[in-house]
Amino acid sequence: MVTPSKEEILAKALALYMQDMYKSGMEDVPTPEEEELKEENYFERARLELMASPEIRGWQEEVEDLERQASVLEEVVVSADTMKKLLEASRDLELTENLLKEAKRKEKEKRGQAEEKIKELEKQLETTREEAKKKPALKIRILQNFKEGIQYFRKGDVLETHNIDWALAKIDQKLAERVGVEVPVKVLPEVPARVEAPKVREDRIRVLTDRFISVLSRNQITIRPEYRARLRDELPTILQAATLEEQLRLTEQLAMEIVNEYKAKVEVARRIREVVPTAPPTVKEIPPEWKKTEAGWLLPNGRFLPFGREREEIERAEVIPEPKLKPPAANLWRWLYDTFKIGEVEFWDEREGKHVKGFRSLKDVERAFYALPKEEQETLIAQYRAYMPPFKYPDMETFLKVKHNMTMDDLTKLSNEEKIEMWNEYWAET
Repeated sequence: MVTPSKEEILAKALALYMQDMYKSGMEDVPTPEEEELKEENYFERARLELMASPEIRGWQEEVEDLERQASVLEEVVVSADTMKKLLEASRDLELTENLLKEAKRKEKEKRGQAEEKIKELEKQLETTREEAKKKPALKIRILQNFKEGIQYFRKGDVLETHNIDWALAKIDQKLAERVGVEVPVKVLPEVPARVEAPKVREDRIRVLTDRFISVLSRNQITIRPEYRARLRDELPTILQAATLEEQLRLTEQLAMEIVNEYKAKVEVARRIREVVPTAPPTVKEIPPEWKKTEAGWLLPNGRFLPFGREREEIERAEVIPEPKLKPPAANLWRWLYDTFKIGEVEFWDEREGKHVKGFRSLKDVERAFYALPKEEQETLIAQYRAYMPPFKYPDMETFLKVKHNMTMDDLTKLSNEEKIEMWNEYWAET
């Protein structure tokens, strides 16, 4: 038995410690001190292992090797389970695709059967009309006004009909009488037999309308009433096409015409709005009392001026004296926008048909305010407070300490959503 040195025992204890930390799933573990290793009994374990015979140490190394092989086998088993799930999902996907193909095939067969049924019914209707023309006709004169179904019959009208039974029934009811050939004749239109045909035309119109809307939506075009009216005007011409594919092609062509017209209008509007930008003012032109911040300038009257609007503000100040600030509205965000234009963006207004400047909601102003540096936020809030009644809490630090037993450092550790909630609660309390 060989007595190991202190350096060997310390190195072995450190290796045992790191090995245990790795097995427990911990990474980036700091190197422990010698005292910590002794307290955790790693120092004694290392000494015993080093003092063991070579046979025992070889056996321990063999056990560790077997443990590593077992962990590899566990990973392989997990991978096999994952592969099994992937194969099952692949088979389910293939089955779903087959069912979808079968459904499309059946739908195509039904559509073909419906079209054949329509042709058959049209042939039956034409045959019925031809047979009606071959039947003998009977001329009658109406003696009294009467209504039958949706048809009005007026006194004095002379009709010719192939429905002999109907004409004889009216004669028996003293509503009509037979007339000779020499009397001028008004031919009664034959009412075709009512045949319940499938609503193929309505379904076809619905399919074409869906394709029309999908093309416009794919090109990010808002579906307006005038676009639908244009489709309704073109539907009779589109439905004259022989096949469904041709009708869909004509519908897509109409939708793309609307898309191209819309894009042309947008391009013209964009060119009209283009102006030559003015050169930014030099450093010498900027008044020395302006305070530069990360996002713009803080003017002496407390207003915030974003970068890019310096020349406009300088020219305006030379002509118009700076107005005094009016008391703010009850809502802080509205006051910030009306006074400093914080949160102002340029966006496309569908109703106006042009780009406008403004804010979509007060949430935009709120987000823009919290994007400013902290010192600018405090300056704006202090200016807002000057117009408000005395506050219950003089500042945010007092509010946090009294209400939540927190400090300003604790506030900085919160998430953005929690900070917003905390500030909203502070303003509501004050």
